[in-house]
Amino acid sequence: RISDSATDCPSPLTFFTTPENFIVALGGANNIYDPTTNTSSPGTKNPLRVGWAAIDSGLTDVTGANVQFFWTPKKTNSAGDFLLSEGNHIVGAAPMSFVSLIWTDTACYQIQYVPEVETVYRPTLLAVGAGLLSKNAWARAGNSTIYWLSSSREFMLYNGGTPTTISCPMRDFFFDGLAEGQEALIHAGTNDTFNEVTWWYPDETNECAKYLTLNFAELVWYLGTNEITAWAERGVESNPISAHADGTLKIQERGNTANGEAFTAFLESGWLDIEDGHTHTFIKRFTPDFHGLSGGVNVSVKAKEWPQDTYIQTYDLGAINSQTHKVDTRISGRQIALRYDWNSSPTDGRLGKILFDVVPTQRTR
Repeated sequence: RISDSATDCPSPLTFFTTPENFIVALGGANNIYDPTTNTSSPGTKNPLRVGWAAIDSGLTDVTGANVQFFWTPKKTNSAGDFLLSEGNHIVGAAPMSFVSLIWTDTACYQIQYVPEVETVYRPTLLAVGAGLLSKNAWARAGNSTIYWLSSSREFMLYNGGTPTTISCPMRDFFFDGLAEGQEALIHAGTNDTFNEVTWWYPDETNECAKYLTLNFAELVWYLGTNEITAWAERGVESNPISAHADGTLKIQERGNTANGEAFTAFLESGWLDIEDGHTHTFIKRFTPDFHGLSGGVNVSVKAKEWPQDTYIQTYDLGAINSQTHKVDTRISGRQIALRYDWNSSPTDGRLGKILFDVVPTQRTR
């Protein structure tokens, strides 16, 4: 929090600190310095104003005869400000070395650090229609890759240059389940151990009860339920830390148990076409393909004849462990879906290819 004793602080909507040791205020007022009286007077507050205090300052003030105007631009300091042109108000910012991002409700800007010049920071409009949906709906992977959820309801990526849209096959599911009018609760975080960026969001029944995750190394999306209300990436601490709706804090990615107990979780696929769905097929064998599987996982398969068929058969293939080479089956259909259930301790394993022995039958469309 900016100290109240900084008498010329512009009372911002929000602020951030840059790697160059500038405190940047977003959506505040400008300050006007009068050299004849050595005084600073506040200007008009503007939700599109970006202002910064002199380097290494802005938190305290020196009272008395030698007043220090840290936030008021002067010829003798590095404070400054400018107005953005696109949007109605500033929503958030992502600090990075030399280049930082600032979002309004409709646009994405880049501000570049230019040392030893009068302006200090130089703004560049990167994209219109790529504003930030809510203050915490962005996350940084590494030092300079930013992911965010835009006000146009697209998932966006910036890694230098022009921001790009990330195709998300679960985008409609995300927004259909998002509680109306609760966009401000959306928050994002990264888990660089597994190359993941996640958006937690509220549904109609609970605050931030669901999540949508992108594995940015493999460009794979998946979703689930977990009541996480805040997330701190690995950095100062060796593991990510999550805050939960029940008021607890949990250390993530430590060991392969649920705090010593059995880890209960499941992974379920969408419907997959066998042989592109053109031929009715018979599945006679399932071959497990896991890397580093500890404990066990129960595998089940659902099958149906037609995309809109309401009659679905479920086949339980039983428990699979690291010694299971194959499971003989008698499954028929045109579409299948797989489900993996873990309920053992410890639980670990990386899923490889989905391997079935498939034989076409004589049935046709």
